[in-house]
Amino acid sequence: SLLLARQLSRWIMRSLETLQLNVAALGQGANLKPSSRSGLREVAHMEGVLARVSEDIASAQERVERERILLKATVQAMPVGVLIVGSVLLANRKALAIWSTDRVETFRDFTNVTRLRLDGSRYPPSEWPVARALRSGAVTEDEEVIHATRDGRRIHVSTSAAPVYDEAGILIAAVAAFFDLTELRNAIHQQKLLLDEINHRVKNTLATVQSIATLTRSGTSTVESY
Repeated sequence: SLLLARQLSRWIMRSLETLQLNVAALGQGANLKPSSRSGLREVAHMEGVLARVSEDIASAQERVERERILLKATVQAMPVGVLIVGSVLLANRKALAIWSTDRVETFRDFTNVTRLRLDGSRYPPSEWPVARALRSGAVTEDEEVIHATRDGRRIHVSTSAAPVYDEAGILIAAVAAFFDLTELRNAIHQQKLLLDEINHRVKNTLATVQSIATLTRSGTSTVESY
C-alpha cells in the first residue's frame, strides 16, 4: 500500500509539474510542453485550456503586429509630418526632416529644436500642442510656430494635435501633424513685395495721367476742345 501510494503521488506530481511548466511557459510567451497521455484527466483538461489560451494569445499578437505594421506604413506615407506620443512613440520621415533629426526614441529627442512663438518668445515643450493633447485632451488646429535649428535656420511650422481615446474613453495617446510653411511664407512675402512695387508704379502712372489732364484743362476754354 505504501509503495502504491508512493508511485501514485509521483504520478500526480509529474502531471502537476508539467502543468506548472506550461503555465510558466504561457506567461513567458514560450511554447507549451506536450502533456503526457498517462497524466491525470483533470490536469490534461487544464492543459487543453492552456493550449487554447496560448493560441488565442498568439492570434491576438499577430493581429496587433499586423495593425502596428499597417499603422507605421500609413504614417510613413503621409505627406506631412506625423508624431504619435503615448504607449508608443512613432514619427515618420517627414517629421524627422522638419525637426532636423534622424531618429527619436523619447519625446525629449524633439527638444533639440528650439520652438518659438511668432512674437519670438520661447515656447516650452510642456505647452506644445501634442503635450497639451496628451495631458488634458486639448485639440489644436493650424497653430503656427517657429523652429530655430542649431545651424541657425528658422522654419515656420503649422501644427495640429488631437487626443486619442480607447473604447472605454480613456486618453491613451496624442497625435500631431505638422508641415513646413517656410516656402509658403517666403512666397507670400515675395508676392507682397511685388504687389507693393506694382501699386507704387500704378500710383506714379496715375499721377502722370492726372498731371497731363490738369495741364490740358488749363490750356482750353471749352469742354469739347478739352
